[in-house]
Amino acid sequence: MVAASGAPATLPGAAGTVPGDIMDPRIDGADYFYVVVNPGSLAAGASGSDTYQVDSAFNFYWIATTYASDIGGAAQLDATIPIPLITLTIYDGGSRRQLMNDAVPLNSIASCRASEPYRLIRPRLFVANSTVKFSFTNYSTSTTYSNTYLVLHGYSILVGAKSNG
Repeated sequence: MVAASGAPATLPGAAGTVPGDIMDPRIDGADYFYVVVNPGSLAAGASGSDTYQVDSAFNFYWIATTYASDIGGAAQLDATIPIPLITLTIYDGGSRRQLMNDAVPLNSIASCRASEPYRLIRPRLFVANSTVKFSFTNYSTSTTYSNTYLVLHGYSILVGAKSNG
């Protein structure tokens, strides 16, 4: 059976499941979205920043965080993934709030394993058309991190759309 929206009225094998249990962008504009920020190469003691401009048509809900970092572009294995000595602050221009009272170590709010992301207890909203600023500082005295990426896992919902779930 198919609902008027073209989405299945029930999921196979799940009697009584309604479309609200799935994410269908055709219904309310909701879709998974990943925000990737990169401060560039961070030499020992150096700082860098990056910004994310939230789309003007969508609110972004942040639900989990991961990071990737390397030293000198070296290939990595599970046993050799570096834990970078980098701190981070996040400023949300939409709410005009810094999300921490002081810079926090990157690995305290993000996981280096995509299979085990750091999950927020409740989704954090970044409103449409706002700017989010990320400031990174390498507090190592001798290591340069050549490629550091912070990934905010979440979903976006069309402004004004009623959530189906």
